[in-house]
Amino acid sequence: MNYPCLMKRSPGQIYARLLVFLGGFLVLVVVVSSLYLIPMLEARREALLHHADHPTTQDTRDFKILSAYAVLLLTILLVVLIIGLTLVLRMSRLFSAQSTGPHPPTRHVDVWSEAGKRLDASSLEEPDDADDADDFSI
Repeated sequence: MNYPCLMKRSPGQIYARLLVFLGGFLVLVVVVSSLYLIPMLEARREALLHHADHPTTQDTRDFKILSAYAVLLLTILLVVLIIGLTLVLRMSRLFSAQSTGPHPPTRHVDVWSEAGKRLDASSLEEPDDADDADDFSI
C-alpha cells in the first residue's frame, strides 16, 4: 500500500514549514503585545505616577490581577508555541516504530503432529478394566 503521509519529504519542506510557523507566531506575539501587554504596562505606569506617594489597596489588587492575566496570557502563548513546534516538526516520528522491511511469512504448524512428537509414550499406562469395574459398582 502507498500511504501519502509516510512518503519521504525533502528536508527543505521542514525548514519552510518551520519558518512559516515561527513567522505566524511572531505576528501573534506582536499583536498580543501591542493590543494587551503594552497598554497594560502604560496603564500601570500612569497609575503608579498618579498614586506614587500612597497607592490604595484597590490599586494594589488591580496590579496583581493585571500581572496574573499577563502571566496567564504568556503561558498560553508558550504552550501554543511548544504544541505548534511539535506539530510542525512532526516529533511523533521520533517515537513511532520504524519500518524494518517486509516481515517473514508466518509458519503454520500442525499442532497435532507437534503434540505427537512431544508425547512420551513410556509414561502412558494401560488402565486395567477389571479393577475399574469394581470402583464404579452401584
